Amino acid sequence: MPITSCQSSLKQHSRIMSSQAPRVPLVTQRITARQLQRLETLKLHYDISQSAIICMRCGFALKNDGDRVGRHLGERHSIPKSDRRNINKFIQSLRLANPDTLIPRPDGSIPHPHLALQRGSAYKPCKLRGVVKASHEVT
Repeated sequence: MPITSCQSSLKQHSRIMSSQAPRVPLVTQRITARQLQRLETLKLHYDISQSAIICMRCGFALKNDGDRVGRHLGERHSIPKSDRRNINKFIQSLRLANPDTLIPRPDGSIPHPHLALQRGSAYKPCKLRGVVKASHEVT
C-alpha cells in the first residue's frame, strides 16, 4: 500500500514528539505582590499554571535563559534599561519552563487572555497543524 506524504509526515512528527522532553510544567515559585506588580508594570504576565512568563505586549511566552527577557523588552518594546534592571535575575530565579515544552492548549478552549492567537492550517485526516507549504498528495 503506498504511503501518502501525510502519513509520512505524521510518522516523522510522532518520532519528534516522542524524543522531546516531557511536556509538563515545572514546580511553580511563589512571588510577592511587589514582584507581581513589577512584572505587570513591564507588561509581563506570570502564568502560574504553565510556569511561564508571557509578554502582554506581543502575546508570546518568553524564554528565561540568559538575558532574553530584558533584551526582549529593550529591543522589541523600547523599555529603558533602568526599568529592566535586575529583571533577568528575578525571572531566572522563578525556574520557569521552556516555552517549547509547555502543554498545548486543548482544542476548543477559550483563548488565553495574554497569548497571541496563532493562525494556521490543519489537515484533518492526519491531524497535523501548522503552515501548509506543500500539498498532501499520494506519492
